[in-house]
This record gives sequence, C-alpha cells and structure tokens, in this order.
Amino acid sequence: NYLSRTVDRITHAANHGAWEGYLPLHTHHMRFAYTQAKIDSYNENPFGIGMGRGYYDESGDWHGVFVMGFQDSHSKPQYQIGYGYKTYWPLFDEIKFGLGYTAFLGFRSDYNHYLPFPIVLPIFSFEYKKIALDTTYVPGGDGFGNVLFTWAKHSF
Repeated sequence: NYLSRTVDRITHAANHGAWEGYLPLHTHHMRFAYTQAKIDSYNENPFGIGMGRGYYDESGDWHGVFVMGFQDSHSKPQYQIGYGYKTYWPLFDEIKFGLGYTAFLGFRSDYNHYLPFPIVLPIFSFEYKKIALDTTYVPGGDGFGNVLFTWAKHSF
C-alpha cells in the first residue's frame, strides 16, 4: 500500500541516499495578503542551512529526507525535519522541471513555543545536474501565510 511504500522510500533515502546540502534563499510574502508596513517588518532573507539524503528511483523521481534551520519571517530560528518527493519533466539539455511535495514537522517560536506541527506543502523545482532550485507555497489568508519559500539543493 501507499503508506508502506512511502516508509520504504524514507528508509532507503536515510540509509542509502546521496548526501545533499540545502541553502535557504528567499522568503517572499505575497504582496496582496499583507500591508506594506507588515512586509517592511518581515525578514525575507532566511539565513540558514540544511542537510539531507536523497535518491532517484527507477522512474527518475527524487525521494529525500532532510533537516533545515533558518530565520523565519520574524528573524527567529525555524527548524524543519521531513521528507520530500519530486517527479520530473525534461525541458532541454540537462535541465528538468519537477513537481512534488514535502511533508515535515516544523518548529517555530510563534507556534506553541517550538512544539512540533505537521505540514504538507507542494514543491516546484528546476534542476540542472546536481543543483536544484526549489520553491514551496504556504497557503493562507489576509495577513497570514501566502508565502513563497525558495532554497537551493546540491547533491554530493
């Protein structure tokens, strides 16, 4: 079933995947959802770092496990530990476009003082050889969520 296959993929990534490095690049608060004063108060440069292990299966889909820490929108530490999946379509040469999802536990100061919370988000990716530029969208409403978070991933 789906759950046991996912557990197998997570276990395989953790035990046999190639090492990967993650570099958070940008947090973009969608301008339609926030006042200019709020946007001006937010940190959109999420200084941080992460690491993980990932592999490409027989279909060319990527599976990975990761930990990442970075500065959130309020310049406070945020941590994530989770799993990601992406499937790909070739664009040209060795550049491919990927879509997938990430499921993780997040830890933030403004959510119960760093008590873990689960979240599942989409991933959009452009990949060239061992380097990927990944973005996820955090949905929301007026004054919360509606954030694009972008990071780079390098496979070793």
